[in-house]
Amino acid sequence: MTSKDFSLRGKTQILFVISRFLDGGIDTVLVELLKNLVRNSSTLHGTLVIANKMAGKEVFIDQIPTDVEVRYLVDEPWLLWYKRWKLDGHHSRLLSFLDEVFLNPIRRIRQRRRFRRLQRQADVVIDMDSRAMSIIDWSQLTLNIAYYHFSFQHMVTRHPHYMRRVAKGLAHYDYVVSISKEMAEEGIRLFPWLREKLVTIYNGVRRDHLLRLAAEEVAHPMWFRLSRQGYMLAVERLEESQKDLTTLIEAYALLSQRMHSIPHLVVLGEGNDRELLQKLINQHGLQEHIHLLGFTQNPYPWMKQAQLLVHSSKFEGLPTVLIEALMLGKQMVASDCPTGPREILADGKAGVLVPVGDAEALANAMYAVLTDVALQERLRAGVRAQATLFQPRENILKLLELLGEDV
Repeated sequence: MTSKDFSLRGKTQILFVISRFLDGGIDTVLVELLKNLVRNSSTLHGTLVIANKMAGKEVFIDQIPTDVEVRYLVDEPWLLWYKRWKLDGHHSRLLSFLDEVFLNPIRRIRQRRRFRRLQRQADVVIDMDSRAMSIIDWSQLTLNIAYYHFSFQHMVTRHPHYMRRVAKGLAHYDYVVSISKEMAEEGIRLFPWLREKLVTIYNGVRRDHLLRLAAEEVAHPMWFRLSRQGYMLAVERLEESQKDLTTLIEAYALLSQRMHSIPHLVVLGEGNDRELLQKLINQHGLQEHIHLLGFTQNPYPWMKQAQLLVHSSKFEGLPTVLIEALMLGKQMVASDCPTGPREILADGKAGVLVPVGDAEALANAMYAVLTDVALQERLRAGVRAQATLFQPRENILKLLELLGEDV
């Protein structure tokens, strides 16, 4: 491993950088990292640096520990109005072009200048979504660590030229944290120059905290009926480019033809493809059985009560929702996508894996887990054995070692 020789003056000053702070898996990983790494350490001081302020879209902002500073690199509404408008599901090719040509250069200049002022006072930069490589001053004596959250292989297949640039940019960091072993193996195979920099650190989930949240009351008007009639659950952003809820809806339609009394399907999450997915639900006549309930800050009571958790992504990094379901002892069916589900579910011992995009295989797996008692018992045993891998302590210790902290 390579490492920079940097001196620590009092507390180690860490900049946690993220391009935007929304409601996705990377954002929840960051919140847990701040809680477990900074709040419980007397030798670390953290500042969360958010490149673009997304105003009311920052749903987890109140979960940031109070001793962590929050700084924005760009917060002027006139520079961010199109990005915020786009998050509401709007799109315009003309406005996108104008934003890219006229406003984006201004944003980039401000981000670079403001970040480098912050970097002068820092010992460590942790780039949480590998998007800060263009604003970091590599000549400064900070320890620079990037987190990478997606399958290298999938991204190379979809965006080969872009990913080659990204991989060359990642070579500037001292360490690149992959969040699954499979992802690290992909990175080494595709980009050999990253071999000495790649480190695997799992996303940790605090089971005690999760159980407290899962015990909270639910105020949603449909909770009473659904919790008594029974339901399956998906917790996903409504973004078809990655999450592939279309296949899940098609699988549910097939399953509804096989089961006389089928559990409802609840989807917790928000995103640009809500309208498209609702149209598909209506086309199948399933609007009384499939419910897009939007985003909720606490999905864990829903998860705890669900008969089955279903995950249908095309690609991932290390899907936190599957780790959370492990902690809650849930039955699971997941697409065998790169990367993460197979690793989390112990090659199928802790949950059933199905091919990506195969609605029939997904329907068959859902039926089996809902009806086969022997299968349910085998999966429960696998879940209990696997959950211990994702406790925060061991993974925080690995990160502390990278930071040069005594452990």
